[in-house]
Amino acid sequence: MGAIPRPQRHPQMTKIKIGLAGCGFVSELHMYAYRRVYGVEVEVRAVAARGDHVNAFARKHQISNAYRSFAELVADRELDVIDICTPPNLHAAMIVEAMQAGKHVICEKPFSGYFGRDGDKAPIGKHVPKALMYQRVMEEMEQTRAAIERTGRLFMYAEDWIYAPAITKTAEIIRATGDKILFMKGEESHSGSHAAHAAQWAMTGG
Repeated sequence: MGAIPRPQRHPQMTKIKIGLAGCGFVSELHMYAYRRVYGVEVEVRAVAARGDHVNAFARKHQISNAYRSFAELVADRELDVIDICTPPNLHAAMIVEAMQAGKHVICEKPFSGYFGRDGDKAPIGKHVPKALMYQRVMEEMEQTRAAIERTGRLFMYAEDWIYAPAITKTAEIIRATGDKILFMKGEESHSGSHAAHAAQWAMTGG
């Protein structure tokens, strides 16, 4: 069987220039996806991360610019979109900083989380009430959402399950009826941790 031809790009189509924040496991997945985008031309033109590995990542993926700080990435005037692939505890602040600089933003899941506050007794998951965690997360999400809306830029959340048909239909029913969810049960399996920070509550939120 022959290969399926990819749609042709329009000759006048503007190239979308992307800056990648982070160069770990998730960044590799996003690079894999960008190579398969069709219908619009995209180029990952810059990547930012601390440490020498950012240079190796840039060489591997033929990325023109490698920065050592997020501030440098956001300051790059040629970039249209910042794709955030950093540990979760950095997401909210990076989203706001990039969008206030006039960039559109893609952010890997999770949007937010409870990463601990001064005075929290370790381990956080055992000693901090879940209700308090939820309250703090919702407060941060509302603050971040308000900041996003003020920028007028596009925010794109890279979480596939929230767009699954069963989830979108459930949300539609809840909005239409005004009812509350009384019980939820979910199961998850994982092939294992992909980074050292995955075991640190302060970086991943549990």
